[in-house]
Amino acid sequence: MAALLDAPILTELINPLDVLEEAVSSARYWQEPDGEDFLCALPILRPALQRAAEVLLGQPGTEWWDAPIDRSDQWDVDFEFGRQNAPRVVRPDIRTFRAKAVAEEHRARRDRPSDLTASFSGSWWSTPLVPLASFTTTRSVGATGPVGLHLIEDSMGWEEAQTRPVGIDPRARVYEISTADDWAELCRRFPLDLTSSRRHDWYRATGRIGEWVIPDWTSVGEHFDGVHLSAAAYLQAAGLPVPVDGDTASLIAGWGPDETWWFRLEVVDIGDGSVAWHRRGGAEWRPR
Repeated sequence: MAALLDAPILTELINPLDVLEEAVSSARYWQEPDGEDFLCALPILRPALQRAAEVLLGQPGTEWWDAPIDRSDQWDVDFEFGRQNAPRVVRPDIRTFRAKAVAEEHRARRDRPSDLTASFSGSWWSTPLVPLASFTTTRSVGATGPVGLHLIEDSMGWEEAQTRPVGIDPRARVYEISTADDWAELCRRFPLDLTSSRRHDWYRATGRIGEWVIPDWTSVGEHFDGVHLSAAAYLQAAGLPVPVDGDTASLIAGWGPDETWWFRLEVVDIGDGSVAWHRRGGAEWRPR
Protein backbone atom coordinates (compact mmCIF):
# COMPACT_ATOMS: atom_id res chain seq x y z
CA MET A 1 0.00 0.00 0.00
CA ALA A 2 2.85 2.38 0.80
CA ALA A 3 4.29 1.74 -2.67
CA LEU A 4 0.93 2.50 -4.29
CA LEU A 5 0.68 5.79 -2.41
CA ASP A 6 4.17 6.68 -3.59
CA ALA A 7 3.08 6.25 -7.21
CA PRO A 8 2.34 9.39 -9.26
CA ILE A 9 -0.93 11.00 -8.18
CA LEU A 10 -3.38 12.01 -10.90
CA THR A 11 -4.17 15.46 -9.58
CA GLU A 12 -6.88 16.04 -12.18
CA LEU A 13 -8.91 13.29 -10.49
CA ILE A 14 -8.73 14.94 -7.06
CA ASN A 15 -11.69 16.96 -5.81
CA PRO A 16 -10.57 18.46 -2.48
CA LEU A 17 -14.12 18.84 -1.21
CA ASP A 18 -14.83 15.16 -1.89
CA VAL A 19 -11.67 14.18 -0.01
CA LEU A 20 -12.61 16.38 2.94
CA GLU A 21 -16.17 15.05 2.94
CA GLU A 22 -14.92 11.47 3.08
CA ALA A 23 -12.73 12.30 6.08
CA VAL A 24 -15.57 14.04 7.92
CA SER A 25 -18.26 11.47 7.19
CA SER A 26 -16.09 8.63 8.50
CA ALA A 27 -15.44 10.36 11.85
CA ARG A 28 -16.71 8.47 14.90
CA TYR A 29 -16.06 9.46 18.51
CA TRP A 30 -18.24 6.91 20.22
CA GLN A 31 -16.47 3.73 19.06
CA GLU A 32 -13.04 2.31 18.39
CA PRO A 33 -10.99 3.21 15.30
CA ASP A 34 -11.60 0.84 12.42
CA GLY A 35 -9.14 -1.10 10.30
CA GLU A 36 -8.43 1.80 7.94
CA ASP A 37 -7.64 4.05 10.89
CA PHE A 38 -5.10 1.57 12.27
CA LEU A 39 -3.61 0.99 8.81
CA CYS A 40 -3.14 4.70 8.09
CA ALA A 41 -1.48 5.17 11.49
CA LEU A 42 1.36 2.79 10.61
CA PRO A 43 4.73 4.61 10.53
CA ILE A 44 5.60 3.06 7.15
CA LEU A 45 2.71 4.94 5.54
CA ARG A 46 3.47 8.39 6.96
CA PRO A 47 5.88 9.59 4.23
CA ALA A 48 3.48 8.59 1.45
CA LEU A 49 0.47 10.09 3.24
CA GLN A 50 2.45 13.29 3.85
CA ARG A 51 3.23 13.52 0.15
CA ALA A 52 -0.39 12.89 -0.79
CA ALA A 53 -1.49 15.64 1.62
CA GLU A 54 0.99 18.09 0.09
CA VAL A 55 -0.29 17.30 -3.39
CA LEU A 56 -3.87 17.76 -2.22
CA LEU A 57 -3.15 21.12 -0.59
CA GLY A 58 -1.60 22.31 -3.84
CA GLN A 59 -4.87 21.87 -5.70
CA PRO A 60 -7.39 24.67 -6.39
CA GLY A 61 -10.24 24.59 -3.92
CA THR A 62 -8.21 24.29 -0.72
CA GLU A 63 -7.42 28.01 -0.29
CA TRP A 64 -10.16 28.48 2.32
CA TRP A 65 -9.11 25.54 4.49
CA ASP A 66 -6.90 27.67 6.75
CA ALA A 67 -8.88 30.90 6.39
CA PRO A 68 -10.85 32.64 9.14
CA ILE A 69 -14.59 33.07 8.89
CA ASP A 70 -15.69 34.74 5.65
CA ARG A 71 -18.06 37.36 7.04
CA SER A 72 -19.23 38.30 3.55
CA ASP A 73 -20.35 34.77 2.65
CA GLN A 74 -22.16 32.77 5.32
CA TRP A 75 -25.04 30.32 4.91
CA ASP A 76 -27.51 28.55 7.15
CA VAL A 77 -28.31 24.95 6.15
CA ASP A 78 -31.60 23.34 7.21
CA PHE A 79 -31.80 19.64 6.37
CA GLU A 80 -35.18 18.14 5.56
CA PHE A 81 -36.65 21.63 6.11
CA GLY A 82 -36.89 20.83 9.80
CA ARG A 83 -36.65 24.41 10.99
CA GLN A 84 -40.07 25.87 10.36
CA ASN A 85 -39.27 29.38 11.54
CA ALA A 86 -36.18 31.56 11.78
CA PRO A 87 -34.02 30.49 14.73
CA ARG A 88 -34.79 32.11 18.02
CA VAL A 89 -32.35 34.42 19.77
CA VAL A 90 -29.78 32.06 21.23
CA ARG A 91 -28.25 33.98 24.11
CA PRO A 92 -30.94 33.29 26.76
CA ASP A 93 -30.77 29.57 25.97
CA ILE A 94 -26.99 29.22 25.84
CA ARG A 95 -27.00 30.08 29.53
CA THR A 96 -28.61 26.70 30.15
CA PHE A 97 -25.71 24.83 28.56
CA ARG A 98 -23.58 24.74 31.69
CA ALA A 99 -26.47 23.72 33.94
CA LYS A 100 -27.49 20.84 31.65
CA ALA A 101 -23.91 19.68 31.14
CA VAL A 102 -23.11 19.77 34.86
CA ALA A 103 -26.32 17.90 35.67
CA GLU A 104 -25.39 15.17 33.19
CA GLU A 105 -21.88 15.03 34.64
CA HIS A 106 -23.25 14.55 38.15
CA ARG A 107 -25.56 11.75 36.99
CA ALA A 108 -22.70 10.09 35.12
CA ARG A 109 -20.42 10.27 38.15
CA ARG A 110 -23.12 8.65 40.26
CA ASP A 111 -24.63 6.10 37.89
CA ARG A 112 -22.14 5.14 35.20
CA PRO A 113 -19.46 2.48 35.69
CA SER A 114 -15.92 3.61 36.49
CA ASP A 115 -14.50 0.90 34.21
CA LEU A 116 -13.48 2.69 31.02
CA THR A 117 -13.91 -0.49 29.00
CA ALA A 118 -17.53 -0.93 30.07
CA SER A 119 -20.03 -1.03 27.22
CA PHE A 120 -21.58 2.34 27.93
CA SER A 121 -22.21 5.36 25.74
CA GLY A 122 -23.56 8.83 26.34
CA SER A 123 -22.90 12.34 25.05
CA TRP A 124 -19.82 12.28 22.82
CA TRP A 125 -19.85 15.74 21.23
CA SER A 126 -18.11 18.94 22.35
CA THR A 127 -20.27 21.46 20.52
CA PRO A 128 -22.42 24.19 22.13
CA LEU A 129 -25.45 22.03 21.42
CA VAL A 130 -28.56 23.33 23.19
CA PRO A 131 -32.05 22.28 22.02
CA LEU A 132 -33.76 25.05 20.03
CA ALA A 133 -30.71 27.26 20.43
CA SER A 134 -28.25 25.75 17.98
CA PHE A 135 -27.41 27.89 14.98
CA THR A 136 -24.41 27.39 12.71
CA THR A 137 -23.19 28.83 9.44
CA THR A 138 -20.49 28.02 6.88
CA ARG A 139 -19.16 29.67 3.74
CA SER A 140 -20.13 28.55 0.24
CA VAL A 141 -17.86 26.86 -2.29
CA GLY A 142 -19.13 27.98 -5.67
CA ALA A 143 -21.68 25.90 -7.51
CA THR A 144 -21.46 23.09 -4.95
CA GLY A 145 -23.21 25.31 -2.39
CA PRO A 146 -22.49 25.91 1.29
CA VAL A 147 -19.83 23.83 2.98
CA GLY A 148 -22.44 22.82 5.55
CA LEU A 149 -24.22 20.75 2.93
CA HIS A 150 -21.23 18.46 2.55
CA LEU A 151 -19.15 18.32 5.72
CA ILE A 152 -21.22 16.69 8.45
CA GLU A 153 -20.06 14.34 11.17
CA ASP A 154 -22.52 11.57 12.03
CA SER A 155 -24.68 12.46 9.03
CA MET A 156 -28.24 11.18 8.97
CA GLY A 157 -28.15 10.69 5.19
CA TRP A 158 -30.40 13.65 4.42
CA GLU A 159 -31.49 14.11 0.81
CA GLU A 160 -33.30 17.44 1.06
CA ALA A 161 -32.03 20.77 2.38
CA GLN A 162 -32.73 24.46 2.28
CA THR A 163 -30.02 27.11 2.53
CA ARG A 164 -30.29 30.79 3.38
CA PRO A 165 -27.71 33.59 3.15
CA VAL A 166 -26.71 35.08 6.49
CA GLY A 167 -25.26 38.54 6.93
CA ILE A 168 -22.72 39.03 9.72
CA ASP A 169 -22.35 42.23 11.72
CA PRO A 170 -18.75 43.41 11.13
CA ARG A 171 -18.51 44.09 14.87
CA ALA A 172 -19.34 40.48 15.78
CA ARG A 173 -16.77 38.99 18.15
CA VAL A 174 -15.71 35.63 16.69
CA TYR A 175 -13.15 33.39 18.37
CA GLU A 176 -11.01 31.73 15.71
CA ILE A 177 -9.89 28.13 16.13
CA SER A 178 -7.09 27.94 13.58
CA THR A 179 -4.98 25.31 15.37
CA ALA A 180 -5.30 22.74 18.14
CA ASP A 181 -3.60 25.27 20.45
CA ASP A 182 -6.49 27.70 19.92
CA TRP A 183 -8.91 25.03 21.14
CA ALA A 184 -6.68 24.24 24.11
CA GLU A 185 -6.50 27.92 25.03
CA LEU A 186 -10.31 28.16 24.95
CA CYS A 187 -10.45 25.18 27.32
CA ARG A 188 -7.92 26.80 29.65
CA ARG A 189 -9.82 30.07 29.78
CA PHE A 190 -13.26 28.50 30.19
CA PRO A 191 -12.82 24.89 31.43
CA LEU A 192 -15.74 22.59 32.06
CA ASP A 193 -14.88 19.16 33.49
CA LEU A 194 -16.99 16.49 31.79
CA THR A 195 -14.77 13.48 32.50
CA SER A 196 -17.51 11.19 33.80
CA SER A 197 -19.95 11.90 30.99
CA ARG A 198 -17.38 11.61 28.16
CA ARG A 199 -14.77 9.14 29.37
CA HIS A 200 -16.29 5.91 28.01
CA ASP A 201 -16.86 7.17 24.49
CA TRP A 202 -13.65 9.14 24.28
CA TYR A 203 -11.56 6.30 25.71
CA ARG A 204 -12.91 3.99 23.01
CA ALA A 205 -12.22 6.60 20.33
CA THR A 206 -8.73 7.60 21.47
CA GLY A 207 -7.44 5.04 24.00
CA ARG A 208 -6.58 7.91 26.33
CA ILE A 209 -6.97 7.60 30.13
CA GLY A 210 -7.27 10.84 32.07
CA GLU A 211 -9.38 13.90 32.77
CA TRP A 212 -11.47 15.50 30.02
CA VAL A 213 -12.69 19.07 29.65
CA ILE A 214 -14.48 21.06 26.98
CA PRO A 215 -15.05 24.81 26.77
CA ASP A 216 -17.83 26.06 29.02
CA TRP A 217 -19.94 27.48 26.22
CA THR A 218 -22.08 29.47 28.62
CA SER A 219 -18.98 31.41 29.69
CA VAL A 220 -17.63 31.59 26.14
CA GLY A 221 -20.93 33.14 25.04
CA GLU A 222 -20.42 35.94 27.54
CA HIS A 223 -17.20 37.00 25.82
CA PHE A 224 -17.76 36.07 22.17
CA ASP A 225 -20.67 36.13 19.74
CA GLY A 226 -19.50 33.04 17.87
CA VAL A 227 -16.74 30.45 17.49
CA HIS A 228 -15.31 29.46 14.10
CA LEU A 229 -13.40 26.22 13.44
CA SER A 230 -11.24 26.32 10.33
CA ALA A 231 -10.98 23.28 8.09
CA ALA A 232 -7.23 23.16 8.78
CA ALA A 233 -7.79 23.04 12.54
CA TYR A 234 -10.39 20.32 12.05
CA LEU A 235 -7.94 18.19 10.07
CA GLN A 236 -5.19 18.80 12.60
CA ALA A 237 -7.12 18.04 15.76
CA ALA A 238 -10.63 16.60 15.39
CA GLY A 239 -10.93 13.24 17.12
CA LEU A 240 -7.48 13.44 18.71
CA PRO A 241 -6.75 14.26 22.36
CA VAL A 242 -5.80 17.94 22.62
CA PRO A 243 -3.52 18.52 25.66
CA VAL A 244 -4.84 21.28 27.92
CA ASP A 245 -3.09 21.21 31.32
CA GLY A 246 -1.33 18.42 33.19
CA ASP A 247 -3.45 15.27 32.95
CA THR A 248 -6.30 17.15 31.27
CA ALA A 249 -7.17 16.96 27.59
CA SER A 250 -10.07 17.81 25.32
CA LEU A 251 -11.61 16.57 22.08
CA ILE A 252 -13.04 18.41 19.09
CA ALA A 253 -16.04 16.21 18.33
CA GLY A 254 -19.29 16.83 16.50
CA TRP A 255 -17.98 19.89 14.67
CA GLY A 256 -17.79 20.42 10.93
CA PRO A 257 -14.91 22.12 9.08
CA ASP A 258 -15.44 25.88 8.61
CA GLU A 259 -18.41 25.79 10.98
CA THR A 260 -19.27 28.81 13.11
CA TRP A 261 -21.52 28.34 16.12
CA TRP A 262 -23.39 31.52 17.06
CA PHE A 263 -24.35 32.51 20.59
CA ARG A 264 -26.18 35.75 19.74
CA LEU A 265 -28.45 36.11 16.75
CA GLU A 266 -28.39 39.89 17.19
CA VAL A 267 -25.13 39.87 15.19
CA VAL A 268 -26.53 37.88 12.25
CA ASP A 269 -29.10 38.76 9.64
CA ILE A 270 -30.89 35.79 8.09
CA GLY A 271 -31.67 36.92 4.58
CA ASP A 272 -34.16 36.09 1.90
CA GLY A 273 -33.26 34.16 -1.21
CA SER A 274 -33.37 30.64 0.18
CA VAL A 275 -32.26 27.82 -2.12
CA ALA A 276 -33.66 24.29 -2.03
CA TRP A 277 -31.19 21.45 -2.63
CA HIS A 278 -31.62 17.73 -3.19
CA ARG A 279 -29.64 14.59 -3.87
CA ARG A 280 -30.44 10.93 -4.31
CA GLY A 281 -28.47 7.91 -3.26
CA GLY A 282 -25.39 9.82 -2.17
CA ALA A 283 -25.09 11.76 -5.42
CA GLU A 284 -23.95 15.37 -5.54
CA TRP A 285 -26.14 18.06 -4.02
CA ARG A 286 -27.98 20.01 -6.72
CA PRO A 287 -30.22 23.06 -6.48
CA ARG A 288 -33.83 22.45 -7.37
